[in-house]
Amino acid sequence: MSMRIGRTVVVFVALTLWATAIEGAAADPGVVWHRQPAFSVESAAADGEGHVYVAGFAPRGEPLPFGRPLVMVLAKFDRGGQRLWTRTWRSGIDFYPNAMGFDVSVSPDARDVYVAGAVMNDSGEAGKARVWAYGSTGRLRWVGHTPRVGPWAAVVATPGGPVAGSGQIAAWTRDGAFRWSSSFQDRTGDYCAQIADLGLGPDGEIYAVGMLDVVPTCNDSEGGAFVDADIAIQRRTPTTGALRWSKILRDAGERDNDRAFAVDVAGGRVFVAGTDDARAWLTRMRPSGGIVWTRHWGEDARAASVSVAPWGPVYALADRPAGIVLREYTPANGELRSMWTRPRASAWSAAAVTTGWGGTLYVAAFAWDDTGDLWRLAP
Repeated sequence: MSMRIGRTVVVFVALTLWATAIEGAAADPGVVWHRQPAFSVESAAADGEGHVYVAGFAPRGEPLPFGRPLVMVLAKFDRGGQRLWTRTWRSGIDFYPNAMGFDVSVSPDARDVYVAGAVMNDSGEAGKARVWAYGSTGRLRWVGHTPRVGPWAAVVATPGGPVAGSGQIAAWTRDGAFRWSSSFQDRTGDYCAQIADLGLGPDGEIYAVGMLDVVPTCNDSEGGAFVDADIAIQRRTPTTGALRWSKILRDAGERDNDRAFAVDVAGGRVFVAGTDDARAWLTRMRPSGGIVWTRHWGEDARAASVSVAPWGPVYALADRPAGIVLREYTPANGELRSMWTRPRASAWSAAAVTTGWGGTLYVAAFAWDDTGDLWRLAP
């Protein structure tokens, strides 16, 4: 999908040295504080007061054939790094002993905190979706059950309640009443489609991003790999989930697995991040779906998370073989302003970047299943 432009050796060497200099300078840098919660930090979300919520899971209890059962974990930190509270939720279903949180979102008024995930069986081959709704003080308000199989991979908090997504997209009220649901891709034939992230526009409309593979093996009886996944992006109404528009970014004649992993929206600017041609990828779009600019970087890399800061820049957090890297861009033209890196530690992976008012910038990383990292950086 990307177009690569040839460069002379001199220009290539100059750019390489320039990038190395930036990265080396940024590797020792504005870390305000670093915390290591004893659970897998799968997602993070900052509120308007500078607090940050992190969600994931951790092993608890006696071992089962495939390991100790997991509990969903949600924790809140203040801007100074103090953990204000931690909440865990344990599955009460014998066949689904594992409870796992995969995404967290805070409502615009900071009153509601939603976690999306699932209860899973011991082998992780089957599960049922769950949405947990908490107040900002840590009180569990309700748990949303759905009949479909599989986890909710993403959630976004709207003024009217949460919207969650995976192969489906669904909405609830603030009090937990089910509102509507819809398929992410309404197609016939054999295909696989997954939502990886959801974003909220200033007009209340929902942006859903993920992938579509129309020649998959993932629907085979024994499961399988994606064959030719393409980036999928949608805009939907908040009241009924009706589709406004849908874009599939195809690369004709090339079989590879391109995916969108994250979306964030500020004003009339929509930012989507993921992987394209095995490189980390970030694009700015208009609310109408038009592309303003696109950036690629790294090899064997993926942009896992994106956040538009209230003070202006857009931040993209990516995985690469050497470790994780946070890149700061100017929203108007996609100019790279700075980078911050951390070398890879064992199975460590990028989880989330999130920003809040007051200059709060947080980065999270995870390692299965009882280790997580959370940094607050100086923007």
